[in-house]
Amino acid sequence: MDIVAKLLRKSTDYEIKGRLVLFLYPKLLAVSVSLTILMLIPVYITYGSIPGDLILSSVLWILLSFISPIVYFIYSYFRRRHFFKMAKSKESDSATFEEKKIKNLYDSGGSLQNWASATIQFNGDKYARHIWKSFINSDFFPNTEEPVILSPSAARGYYERNAFDFLREMQYEPYFVLSDVSNDDREKDVISGRSFFLYVPEKININGLQDKYELGQPPFHKKPHVIWDLKGGLWYAAYNEDNPKREILNLLKKYHNILAPNGVILIDAYHQNSLKTEINVCHFYALKRLRDGYAEKSTLSKLLRSFKSKRGKSGLAEAIGDLFEISTPFGEGNHRSVALIKK
Repeated sequence: MDIVAKLLRKSTDYEIKGRLVLFLYPKLLAVSVSLTILMLIPVYITYGSIPGDLILSSVLWILLSFISPIVYFIYSYFRRRHFFKMAKSKESDSATFEEKKIKNLYDSGGSLQNWASATIQFNGDKYARHIWKSFINSDFFPNTEEPVILSPSAARGYYERNAFDFLREMQYEPYFVLSDVSNDDREKDVISGRSFFLYVPEKININGLQDKYELGQPPFHKKPHVIWDLKGGLWYAAYNEDNPKREILNLLKKYHNILAPNGVILIDAYHQNSLKTEINVCHFYALKRLRDGYAEKSTLSKLLRSFKSKRGKSGLAEAIGDLFEISTPFGEGNHRSVALIKK
């Protein structure tokens, strides 16, 4: 592990510690108050009153229990920022740094190593089918029986394989190409008739994909009708700490170049309030599973927030208007999605 990866790992460790303290804070405070009361009750029963110095020490103990987790949370936040900035200063190339940041999270020992399995368990095996059924029934699905689909942030490729099987059941002949910068555990390739499901063996980012589509050699000789970006490239572009707007627009331009005419980007668009998201983040870090929702906002929510003005309105549609049109949502609940339609 190089110095950048080590510093990123330290930064992530402090983030996890801070979040867990925040998550446990109400419980710790409740325990502290309960123990104090249980200690004072026998004194009151025995003597008919509670000495002033004991009341003072009890109040100080409760105040300490109240303040300490907040102080540690603030401390962990600044330590996280410190190590993150150190890591960034050690890597001059921003694209390489972003790749290392993602690998630090998802590779062995990373804080999100179990994220994919936890999310798959929470979503269930019908998740992709619900999304693609709504997509097919919308006005934005490509008008072809042989849709070409690119998933540039496929992780394991589990959802893509379910979507592939579903489309074949619906009498389509899908042509799926999958890639990711971290793909050690991935679905097996399938070639059956005109149906095609291939996970690119090398770890490749969007720049590499764009180069391969420009060369036009198989399996990149067919431009995709759909780029399925399920909490992938666009989500992480919005996660950028320096200039998310720039990163989002740069990525959308690359997607625009890759897509076939009238192609679309399919992204997740579910609604989930911030408190519920934060609780699920802490729950995941503590127990390695999801509780009653996701540990992150949807891709659409992240994009809208990145282009939010001081007045609270999002300028996303205007910012990407030269490249894409945002469709009306389709699907319900966690399966809610939108299409970004290429102009």
